[in-house]
Amino acid sequence: MYLCLWSNFVIMWCYIHGLTAIWTFEGPKIFIAIELLLLTLGFIGNTYFARYRGRELGMALPKIKELKEAEKQAFEKKI
Repeated sequence: MYLCLWSNFVIMWCYIHGLTAIWTFEGPKIFIAIELLLLTLGFIGNTYFARYRGRELGMALPKIKELKEAEKQAFEKKI
């Protein structure tokens, strides 16, 4: 799961490369557009995979409502 998260950092570097290339390259830009499309799909895919795999493994972030209730109970016990 962590590999997918780290690969998103690499994808962002490649995305910056693609944006720079599409901005500066004067020839046909179809391959650059394909590169950007594939990078976008890879980023979205990695993000959703990590999200759902984290939920499957029980590593999901707790809801704010649950955190507030736990904090309130812990604070009331001290008083």
